[in-house]
Amino acid sequence: MLFTAAGSCSPESRTSFDGAALGNGLETPMLKYILNPANLITLSSMFCGFYAVVLVAGSGGGREAALYKGALAIIAATILDGLDGRVARMTGGGSEFGVQLDSLADLVSFGVAPAVLAYYWGLWQFGTLGMVVAFLFLAGGC
Repeated sequence: MLFTAAGSCSPESRTSFDGAALGNGLETPMLKYILNPANLITLSSMFCGFYAVVLVAGSGGGREAALYKGALAIIAATILDGLDGRVARMTGGGSEFGVQLDSLADLVSFGVAPAVLAYYWGLWQFGTLGMVVAFLFLAGGC
């Protein structure tokens, strides 16, 4: 069974991401949105941000190589973020789902990942104050 772009299980209350009613045989498979080329690039960007967080947090700030690799993953996310909009316009594959996915990817790649990187790079030395500063960077980017 394919996932549908719906928030509820009852056919009467389901709607697609574009606001069209579902349940009348016109379900929009979630795979249609995920397999869109622009959305695949956006997911790749989000993965780079997630990978940066895993690398940096897994190192505990002790290995400089992990910090550098995390920074490179964020740079890769930046490049992919620049490509996804262009691909969406070129293929005509833009959707409301893609816009929301891009916003989530930006939060992970350019909010959470740099905040975690900054914390483990040097802010951890300030204890709770360092954590607050890293969080303020994240909150300011939202």
